[in-house]
Amino acid sequence: MSYEKTRPLVVACLLTAVLSGTPAGAQTTPAPGAAASDPAAFIQRFDRSGKGLLDMKAVLNAAIVKFGTLDTEKRGRMTAQQLAGLLTPEEFKTANPDGDTTIGAEEWFDLVRRYFYAANPDNDGSLSIDELKTPAGQALLKLIQ
Repeated sequence: MSYEKTRPLVVACLLTAVLSGTPAGAQTTPAPGAAASDPAAFIQRFDRSGKGLLDMKAVLNAAIVKFGTLDTEKRGRMTAQQLAGLLTPEEFKTANPDGDTTIGAEEWFDLVRRYFYAANPDNDGSLSIDELKTPAGQALLKLIQ
């Protein structure tokens, strides 16, 4: 499914989750004994197909959860301070094309999509555990787990 088709749905889901005050952070807790950057544990949490792969929908679902966790004030946007440790100042600037002081939901999803495509060099539309172990895959995991 194309970005143009999924964008309104994803943004609507994100805003509903964020603004409803749902305790989304609880959904990001790693499995007992799993390292926070463990690709296998992350795939297990978000792979709905059971194939051991993450497609864009699964990655965006994880991004919704992460956004809800980071947007502690439930404003639908995050500041550079809220994203400290996840994004460098340069990455924040790149993710913020309108140049304001926050990254909104659409900007967050644009960023996650860019990281997804960077981690998917074979362009098959899904990420394997091996792809998540690459530097690009690890950068994506850093954003969304």
